[in-house]
Amino acid sequence: MFLLYKKDDYRIKKENLNDLFLQIFKSDIYKDLSEHFPLYFEAQNVTYSSAVDKLNIVIDRDKQNFKDSQYDEVVFFCKNNNVNLYVSNPTFEFWLMLHFSEVEDEDNIKMLENRYVSKLRRYLEKRLHDICKYKKSQLNFSDFEPYILDAIKREKNYAEDIDSLKDKLGSNVGVLIKEMINNK
Repeated sequence: MFLLYKKDDYRIKKENLNDLFLQIFKSDIYKDLSEHFPLYFEAQNVTYSSAVDKLNIVIDRDKQNFKDSQYDEVVFFCKNNNVNLYVSNPTFEFWLMLHFSEVEDEDNIKMLENRYVSKLRRYLEKRLHDICKYKKSQLNFSDFEPYILDAIKREKNYAEDIDSLKDKLGSNVGVLIKEMINNK
C-alpha cells in the first residue's frame, strides 16, 4: 500500500510529486488519504483546519485518457470524503475558452469531441491559439484574468453539475473561482 503520511518529518521530494498524484486516484490509497489527510498536511508544514479549509481537486474530463469507470470512482471518492471536485469537460482549455465571447459561436460538438486538428493540437487548443496566441506550454494567466467574471457567467450556459460533466460539455471551475473571489 502507498502511504501518504509516514511520519512527522517526512517530505515528498519534488521529483516524486507526479508519482504521488498518479497514486492518489488508485483505489488502495483512498482510505489512507481520507484517514490521514490532516496528519499529512501537518507533516508538510501546511496549516489545515477542516473547520475552515476545504480540499479541492481540479481535473480534466478528457475521455481519451480518463475512462468512465475512473471518472465514477473519483466522483464517488470525492462525495464520500468531503472533497470538492471541479471538472472541465473535455479539457482545461474549455474553461479557458469561456473567457472569450468567441466560445458562444463555437460548435459544441466539436468542442466536446476536441479532436486533433493537427499533429500536435486539439480543437480547443487551436481555437485558443487563434484567439489569444495560447500555448499549452506557456500559459500566461494575465491573458485570461481580465475576463474571469465573463467566464464565470458563460459557464452557466453549459453543464456545471459534477454528474452531468461526465458526458456533457461544461465546467464548474468557475464555481471554485467565484468562491475564492468572494472569500478574498
